[in-house]
Amino acid sequence: MTRILLVDDHAVVRQGLRQILEESIPGAVFEDAASAEEAMRKAQAGEWDVAILDLSLPDMSGLEALKELRRSRPGLPVLVLSMHREEQFAVRALRAGRPATWPRRRPPRISSMRSITCWPEADT
Repeated sequence: MTRILLVDDHAVVRQGLRQILEESIPGAVFEDAASAEEAMRKAQAGEWDVAILDLSLPDMSGLEALKELRRSRPGLPVLVLSMHREEQFAVRALRAGRPATWPRRRPPRISSMRSITCWPEADT
């Protein structure tokens, strides 16, 4: 069972991500967090295969949240989701320890997410 923590302050984005990922990763279990504080609490409370983290959160910069996740859960793969151009945040995100980014303006590539999390291919 694949466990995915979705961190975004917009419910519609979390719901859309969930819908896309449910179709591609059968049996995946999702948990939502609408803020960095909630994400940190849930990251500590559960075992996750990956966290998908928005860079723009209401209570803390997504880059700061990423640094905190890296400190508290160093083995957790984090996929950064952003509406900003990658060039704006790439260096800072790399310094914060991000393994991959996923710009919102592009469709998701499930194969890319599998490669950073070692998800098994879905049987189709």
